[in-house]
Amino acid sequence: MDLFYNRLKRDIEDFYYNTFMEADATQMHHLSLLKSQYDPTRFQNCANLNQERIVFLTELQGMVEGRSYWGE
Repeated sequence: MDLFYNRLKRDIEDFYYNTFMEADATQMHHLSLLKSQYDPTRFQNCANLNQERIVFLTELQGMVEGRSYWGE
């Protein structure tokens, strides 16, 4: 994996650790989605890497919330 992917993964892990103080099924699902949805070409030539990072993480969060809370 590339450095940017590893950064995204660490951000997700840190979020769950700082919020819930433990890894749980939601975190594992979130990391699984990161792995399946991550495409490094999306971030290679974007105009604003930080903005694209936020958009991507927001998309992942929406997928997590959809599955976790509404059973989709």
